Amino acid sequence: MDIEIVDAVSALYSTINAPKRNEETYDRLAYVFGAAGVTQYSESNQSFNLQISSSVYKHYGAEFAEYNKRYSQYESEGVNRLFEEGTYGWLTEQDAWPDEDNVLDREDFLFIRKKTGLAKTVGVNLSEPVGWKHAVIIHYPEIVKNIPKNLDKHIELLAPHIAKTVNLNSFLHGLYCKYQAVLSVLDGLSVAVCVCDYQGNIIVSNRLAQDILSMKDGVYLRNRKLCFSNTEQNAQFRDGTQKMADTSQGKGGLTDVSFFIERPSGKHPLYVEQSPIRDGCYEVENNLSGSIIYIIDTQSPPEIDVSVFASVISLTPSEAHISNMIFKGLKDRDMADYRGVSVETVRKQIKSILSKAQVNSRIELLIKAVSIRPPIL
Repeated sequence: MDIEIVDAVSALYSTINAPKRNEETYDRLAYVFGAAGVTQYSESNQSFNLQISSSVYKHYGAEFAEYNKRYSQYESEGVNRLFEEGTYGWLTEQDAWPDEDNVLDREDFLFIRKKTGLAKTVGVNLSEPVGWKHAVIIHYPEIVKNIPKNLDKHIELLAPHIAKTVNLNSFLHGLYCKYQAVLSVLDGLSVAVCVCDYQGNIIVSNRLAQDILSMKDGVYLRNRKLCFSNTEQNAQFRDGTQKMADTSQGKGGLTDVSFFIERPSGKHPLYVEQSPIRDGCYEVENNLSGSIIYIIDTQSPPEIDVSVFASVISLTPSEAHISNMIFKGLKDRDMADYRGVSVETVRKQIKSILSKAQVNSRIELLIKAVSIRPPIL
């Protein structure tokens, strides 16, 4: 990869626990894309709605506020069309409004061009089929007549990493808002979380992670390293740890590794997911390049904010109630008795919930819910 892309990927992962690095990082993205500015868009009617932008937008705060007031209907139309694209798909303004021959001469584009000198726009869909709706919007100055020829390749290389850091920031956003720090106060999450270096040494772990590791039921700590009862998973984890560290330095393309851990006790499996991280504020360890790991105990799941989950995947009130009981571990008969309906009715509702969440099992449903709205104590 080009050195500019390597630097941009590395900078992205250093923003996970260092929000003050966001502007500098998005300036790097704009440079790689050959653009004037890049801004992140997150659509939600819930509490997480984080917008990160490169520095160019600071100069035009009043102009963009006026634009949103006047032309929000155009913005909504364009964003909705963008979210119809597949993950990492992208659109120019002409793609978004193919029936308008001179869309750049429409009143909203004329306003932006006159006020800021920004003209052509490219939107990149970062969203998975189900979950929060995230995108990045790339703005080109009026003097740029054509989109750079290498834009497609740069989006292909960078979009997965932008999406991963957006998801990790949403995972930790509530915690950061509460404490103005992240890695040092992970006890605020009711999900087990660890941070490890490129050698797999655990640097930080929260209380829930320590509780799970102390049980030595499928996973445990030895000489500061995570170890697994299944020897194949030890090799898988070591390989994933190195690849996550490489990615955090911009040297690799893998954005996450996940697997289930079978437990000798016979309890439901643990779910483990690793993602790249850099310690951008030197809060944990200087020059840390490693991975953030979260472990979900599917036998004793965390408390889930079902209202948020239900809103994101468009569950009915009955389906939301059933989801809440699934997360509490109730059996089909218990759900039916509690709701005063037949077991068959409950099973039909569960089938509908799994379909809307685009998952195949109740455990996957739990993992989807945690990833959409991580529980915070």
